[in-house]
Amino acid sequence: MAKRLAFDKHAEHGEMRDLPIADLKPWPQNYRNHTPDQVERIAKSLTTHGQRKSVVIQASTMRIIAGHGVVQAAQSLGWDNIRCDVWSVESDEQAAAYLVDDNELSRLAEDDEAVLAGILLDLQDTEYAPVSYDESELNELLEQSMTPGPFPEFDENIDVSDIKKATCPECGHEFPL
Repeated sequence: MAKRLAFDKHAEHGEMRDLPIADLKPWPQNYRNHTPDQVERIAKSLTTHGQRKSVVIQASTMRIIAGHGVVQAAQSLGWDNIRCDVWSVESDEQAAAYLVDDNELSRLAEDDEAVLAGILLDLQDTEYAPVSYDESELNELLEQSMTPGPFPEFDENIDVSDIKKATCPECGHEFPL
């Protein structure tokens, strides 16, 4: 129940609105830079899927807390407005903390590259082929995901006396079964 109450406490401070992009301001210390290639890919995703996540805006300043790349991509597409979660944060410090968390927490995830490669292959020739990987990046991912390893280091100190062995009739070398 406490988790639900914490969510409700913060939910009351945000309001979803379509805002003019021209009214939005980048966060002054936004440390995440979006390359032209990335902005182009985000724009392609917006064109294909629409805007699925709101840009988070600080209500008192109209500064972007989360979604700088999406705003840049929308601008490149000629959009006038964008859907925003206008948040009445308690302070600039709270907004900056969320900016960092929004950017950094996803880096803690661990990808299963084989599963990702399978999804990308399944979607490769469809109208919904993801734009996050170009052909060379997909080939590199496929190569990496199909390479076995990492292999544990061999430890000569491990007791193997109870492991059954077979002897090669040609060379006489013993192999564990």
